Amino acid sequence: MNNPRKTAIIEHWFGIDTILFGESAVEAIKDKKLFEKYVLAKGGLLSNLFEIYSLVEYNPEGFHSNLSELIAYAEETAELCMSEASELLKEPEVMESLREEMSENSYPSNWTDKQIATVVATNRRKSVAIDKMVFENVFNAENKSVLKDHIGVGSIFIASHQKLRDSIVEISSI
Repeated sequence: MNNPRKTAIIEHWFGIDTILFGESAVEAIKDKKLFEKYVLAKGGLLSNLFEIYSLVEYNPEGFHSNLSELIAYAEETAELCMSEASELLKEPEVMESLREEMSENSYPSNWTDKQIATVVATNRRKSVAIDKMVFENVFNAENKSVLKDHIGVGSIFIASHQKLRDSIVEISSI
């Protein structure tokens, strides 16, 4: 695995499953159509991410001598990102945005406020953890400048990332 960007994408493939399911999606998603939908969305997300990495010329550091080592690293990173996302959700401004999200969206009428809060907080935690994992080391000042220089393309990639990420998070909560 000598291409750092491709290696990072493979890491994220395994890490995303850990964030969303705590295990491989193959084991977690039993419905064939739902699994296909998930794999398509995740593949799109990671393809889009590769384009973002290429646009900002991001070359991650790190080396894995085999696939087992890469998977172990991805799972460890995913767990760390989930922990950091949990801490972030305790921030007052984040809690307020969760309350706003709860009031702005509709949920099944038989759901309690506690059920709604749990779903909203869990999905936000997963979204934040995915973003931390895939972007935390990417956007330094220079790379942000590159995205601004390509404002149209950069904006499309970021919007695509958000939609595809939200799609896989939603699938994970079904």
